[in-house]
Amino acid sequence: MNKVLSNDDPNQHLQVNYPINLYLLLPFSIGPLILLFPAPFIKILFYGILFFFFFYILFSRQACRMEIENNLLKINYFFFWDKNVIVDLNDIVSADYGKSFYDLVSDKRLGDIFAFPKYCYDELVLEMKDGKEIYLHTNTRMFGFNKVYEYISRFLKEYRS
Repeated sequence: MNKVLSNDDPNQHLQVNYPINLYLLLPFSIGPLILLFPAPFIKILFYGILFFFFFYILFSRQACRMEIENNLLKINYFFFWDKNVIVDLNDIVSADYGKSFYDLVSDKRLGDIFAFPKYCYDELVLEMKDGKEIYLHTNTRMFGFNKVYEYISRFLKEYRS
């Protein structure tokens, strides 16, 4: 569910859920196993792991839920090996982004058309007050990343001017 309230609302809130293709990860990993069931266990295990990593790398890497509430950007990643992030919007000086391979018309693509398996996520670049730059790799539902970036940009324009 994507929900946006105006910046004038004291209970400002924006939430972007996990990408839909993440919910296909398990069926696409288990499906081939069912087809291979009479095969030896090692073969089933090998193909199950192979399909999982293939689908993970192409569609589910950096899958996350992004939420902005009370001027805090919270990024909760689905997989445990990605660390969750919380950023205070008041500490951000500027924001920029890089788009994944799928956005062919954007001038902010992370790579050219041949960067397909390498950049299967969007990148949010935040410059902080202390001079550090934070690069956040995200994979959300379609157009969810744009809503978060637009919200942050609007916040920086309205509250920093």
